[in-house]
Amino acid sequence: ITNAGLNGRSTIVVTPPVGTSRTYRISYVITESSYSYLKDIQVGGVSLADFNPETTQYEMQLPLGTTKLPAITWTLGDPYQTVSVSEEGVDGTARITVKAQNGNITIYRIAFSVEKSTVTKLNNIFINGKPLDGFASDIYEYTYNVTGAVSTRPVVTWETADSYQVVTKNPASESTVSLEGVTKLTVRAQNGNSSVYSITFTQKLSDNVNLADLQVAGYNLTPAFNSEITEYTCKLNRGTSTVPAITFTKGDETQVVRVDENGVNGVTKITVKAQTGA
Repeated sequence: ITNAGLNGRSTIVVTPPVGTSRTYRISYVITESSYSYLKDIQVGGVSLADFNPETTQYEMQLPLGTTKLPAITWTLGDPYQTVSVSEEGVDGTARITVKAQNGNITIYRIAFSVEKSTVTKLNNIFINGKPLDGFASDIYEYTYNVTGAVSTRPVVTWETADSYQVVTKNPASESTVSLEGVTKLTVRAQNGNSSVYSITFTQKLSDNVNLADLQVAGYNLTPAFNSEITEYTCKLNRGTSTVPAITFTKGDETQVVRVDENGVNGVTKITVKAQTGA
């Protein structure tokens, strides 16, 4: 008897004491495994939900903010299989190719996607750096009255609710538009949802033409100053040749005041022009 191993054949030669010998030969054929299914697949150490060896298509959503694909591992269906993996990142498809001993192939595909933020509300809106009065994240329409000696639209800024939001302001710059008008903030969430905040700017011009105070240096006015009285007498000392300094306090900062002097024996006129032009 001679043996050539499992990949060869055994030879058995029978030789009788007399007569012709006879040879028997046994050829061996090893049956290769054709099984190309995995027993399990794990992502980040956790088995795929509802994994079935004969189901080859899967979807998995990764948590919000994931930037790196978790490790993909597996459990072989038998020890003769070879496995290779190709990946396309957190928003792509991973392919797990399983090759059986006989060459049969099964490809498992896992389509990954990262959860996207749906938040379209802002945390706050600011007008010239100060929080907008009455702001609430779920209120989208506001009116802002501009007061004082202002000729340009206030600057609108904001605080986002998360780092995934993209906010577009229209107009982009307040310096290119009139004071009165609407500024809109479009808030786009990571998933594409959006909301729009609108701030309507108005300006109520002051019609105040009254001074808060009026004084002549070193002298008293008769009658004493009252913002509603417009006619006064001021008796100057004998020999005075120049009008004493006249000072005043505006009734509001938007007033324009002009002083026209007419000498020590004349009438000095103080003209107060309100913001409305009155």
